[in-house]
Amino acid sequence: MTNIYNVLQVGAALHEGGVERTIIEMDHFLNKQGWGSFSASAGGKLENNLINQEKHFKLPLQRRDPFTIVINGFKLASLIRKHDINLIHGRSRAPSWSALLASKLTGVPLINTFHGTYGLKGLCKKLYNSSMVRGIHTIANSHFTKKHIIENYGVSDQKIIAIPRGFDPQEFNADNISNEAVNAILDEFGVNQNAFKILMPGRIRHWKGHLVLLEALTKLKNDNWVALIVGGGRENSKYFDHLQKRITELGFSKKVLFTGSRSDIATFYKLADVTISPSIEPEAFGRTIVESQAMGTPVIASNHGGATETIENGKTGWHIKPNDAEELANKLNSVMVDETQRKSIGTQAKKAAHMNFTIENMCINTFKVYKFILEEVGK
Repeated sequence: MTNIYNVLQVGAALHEGGVERTIIEMDHFLNKQGWGSFSASAGGKLENNLINQEKHFKLPLQRRDPFTIVINGFKLASLIRKHDINLIHGRSRAPSWSALLASKLTGVPLINTFHGTYGLKGLCKKLYNSSMVRGIHTIANSHFTKKHIIENYGVSDQKIIAIPRGFDPQEFNADNISNEAVNAILDEFGVNQNAFKILMPGRIRHWKGHLVLLEALTKLKNDNWVALIVGGGRENSKYFDHLQKRITELGFSKKVLFTGSRSDIATFYKLADVTISPSIEPEAFGRTIVESQAMGTPVIASNHGGATETIENGKTGWHIKPNDAEELANKLNSVMVDETQRKSIGTQAKKAAHMNFTIENMCINTFKVYKFILEEVGK
């Protein structure tokens, strides 16, 4: 008979983003296995997506000051004892310090997931980040992240387990999205159906490479295009203001459109002819790449970070040199005129994404780590 355990996931909040969505996805999977799924965070709009919201504990885990981190650790320890938690899974740096204290106080094993590479400037920053490697094992969201951890934190290869993130095959399924939904978005933003549609999904952050895209757009040979930038983070953002100013200078105000954060991102993937991920710094994984691939929409991405694992150049997408607007423009000029190539690459990308990068694969492999720790290493 399979043992049943209780797992507590500890994150900063449950607003939007890959970390938060992964907490929700693992919560759903654990419930399907009949395990007890608990979580702790400061809460947020995704809290409503938890299976059993009464098993979510609200604590100010988003706060980074040492006093609050310690207090959170003692509160987590109390919850762990009360609910007979068998395993703690830290999902973010400050929460993982609290989780580490709770683990020491209760003897309950701790693992962490390294969801990003984080900054390394200064000893204090590196020490702060190191909470993510202080459990029994650390899960890395890509082989790129695993290599980063080993090289920068002095952790052995055996302690780090690479488990790529995934997409939801039901949500990112072109057959489930009607043409009416696509047309509604085109109408909403005044996009000509015959225009070549370039999609850049992701939060508005300088390292995502929006300026590289803007520079590349000035070099396109065909003027019948529109670029849709989908993602949050523009509120009170000096970088967003700078992007808007540059767009105006280039005369692109009606051709480069910001949509803000959207819950219907899958529809944007379906309407797009190509998705762009021109990050100037490496993405730890790059979930938007596999989401687009799952929809059959090919991707052009910078050749570093997780994109080197999710794209096979010329077969399931295309790589460009990071921060190279000229190469991005050349690739866009090529794919704009070759619909046959786009469809062929999109088909191969879809097959690869479904084979390697589903949520189910991610959850199954994470669950195996849980079982190994609890049944082999043992509590």
